[in-house]
Amino acid sequence: MNAAGKNEATLSNVLVAASLRSEQWRQLNALARSWAGAPTGKSKVARDQCADVLSAISRLEHCWAYPGERLLSALRSALDGGDSATFAKLARQISASMLSGDYRHDEQVWDPKDEGGHASFETLPPDVTGKLEKPYFEVLVVTPSRPAQWPRSKDEMRRMRRSDDKFVYEAVHVGSFEDAALAVMVNNDIQAVVLVDGFGVSSSLDIPDLKDFIARHAESEPDETAIGTLSLALARRIKHYRPELDLYLLSDRSPELLAVIRP
Repeated sequence: MNAAGKNEATLSNVLVAASLRSEQWRQLNALARSWAGAPTGKSKVARDQCADVLSAISRLEHCWAYPGERLLSALRSALDGGDSATFAKLARQISASMLSGDYRHDEQVWDPKDEGGHASFETLPPDVTGKLEKPYFEVLVVTPSRPAQWPRSKDEMRRMRRSDDKFVYEAVHVGSFEDAALAVMVNNDIQAVVLVDGFGVSSSLDIPDLKDFIARHAESEPDETAIGTLSLALARRIKHYRPELDLYLLSDRSPELLAVIRP
């Protein structure tokens, strides 16, 4: 990566990008329309612009539940395959749903095969239309399981919903201490965290100063070699940064052993 690329990947710029996330998706939507309508001889420039913006967006999207793995995978497949029409359709679906908030209560907008027609920029907020939706929040799941298993886990959580539930929740999966810390920092929709014992420390993200940033705000460096300390160290870090979050630990170790650990 060149110097300019490294500068764009620094944490300060990443946190700014997180606050401008909706604007980035609207920019991608506009570029996707340009690509879909571009003459054959000029389509490469438009496609390259879409690729650049999608790459920038994708570096943080694991921190939010929507659009999720399936929509992002379909979007990348359309880009790689040169399918500008499908790419434009998916970009509009995601951008419009994020702006309207439809993803909070409409399961169709999570489906790459959705034909749309219900998520739009003109959609009025619920308090204006008089239609109040169930409160929505997201659950961060920090897990050692393979990313390929995460969509199935989310589907299983959705199937547990009941019609009399007073809220709607979606899961956000990450696989490391650093990814979890970042998600908690940038995603205010996260209201609960499930820690599954066995996850690692390091993020796979290309953010050079993420580790240093977390270290500056941590009481001590997490030690992944000491059995049992990492989950509790992350729990303490999250509680310090966002004390309002509910935390749950799933472990095969006895509570008595966990109680004596001092991460």
